Amino acid sequence: MTPSTPSHFLKALAIGMFAFCLSQQSSAVGSATPQEDPPPTFQIMSIVGSYTGLYYQTGSDTSSVRSIRVGRGLSRPLAIPPNGELVLFRKIPPPPDAPEGTPPIRVPVLSAELEGDSPGYIVVARPLEPKEADTRFSSVVVPLPDDFGAGTCLIANLSSFPNVAASFHDDIYKIAAGTTQLVSIRSGHNMVRTAVRVSDDWKLAGSDTWRLNETLRGYFLILPYMEDPDYPPPLDPPPVLTRIHFQKAPSP
Repeated sequence: MTPSTPSHFLKALAIGMFAFCLSQQSSAVGSATPQEDPPPTFQIMSIVGSYTGLYYQTGSDTSSVRSIRVGRGLSRPLAIPPNGELVLFRKIPPPPDAPEGTPPIRVPVLSAELEGDSPGYIVVARPLEPKEADTRFSSVVVPLPDDFGAGTCLIANLSSFPNVAASFHDDIYKIAAGTTQLVSIRSGHNMVRTAVRVSDDWKLAGSDTWRLNETLRGYFLILPYMEDPDYPPPLDPPPVLTRIHFQKAPSP
């Protein structure tokens, strides 16, 4: 057999490495899996007051119990229980005559159904007795739309007023009671206002200035007026409360 020359050897090596790379690429493409959508989350807030000592459970075992604070601002995104049923509860000590090792008693204070195809939810808690430490809450759930991305704001009229107007800069939107609307926002300074039609006149319910950019998305929640237990009531209470929050939009 005639021994191979160095050039023949290098050519054979190059062909072998090329075939190996092709086989690896083919294997990688065949094993790739489509990217899954992130699991839905929820954010929670109270109309008035701030409440601690609350818990909820994200799974079936006791190790999945999580503490949660409910304040006037939106919480960070939180995991939804697998069955979509959110229950907040307090823990109270068992009776003195209970057997040793008896766990604390769970007292439910809020429930909300978070089922559906929405990528996320806002849970608005309305304290039934705002000044009581053991108050219970009613709740309203606002599903987030699929196209709730950067440069948009979700306006939700959760009050009972049928005629509510919200404005960004010079754009005015009328939002019926119990409805939501996704609107575009502009970069730069935005004067944000809320007005409510009371009897035969419009009454300004709030105004603020926000500096916005194209990476943000916003929440504009119009809520029924409640007296806040932590602050003295205003001399001229507005017809509704507004909570406005902007955050960096998640990457698409």
